[in-house]
Amino acid sequence: MVREITLKIQTAYLYTVPLFLLLHQLPLLKLLHQLILLLLLFLPLLLILVLPLLLLFLLFLLPLFPQFQLR
Repeated sequence: MVREITLKIQTAYLYTVPLFLLLHQLPLLKLLHQLILLLLLFLPLLLILVLPLLLLFLLFLLPLFPQFQLR
């Protein structure tokens, strides 16, 4: 499951890099470029903050629900 999440993150980065390079060449979209830059800076921080909480949720709350129990 963690591997799937990391693969999704990697593909997201692979898609944002060409977009980032494209926006870097177009001065008209400077604001959008800066927004994407901010997003790229804050995305790892969000992942660092959210992933442990998600893992804690999976570890502690899922056993309370029998239909979601890991086999």
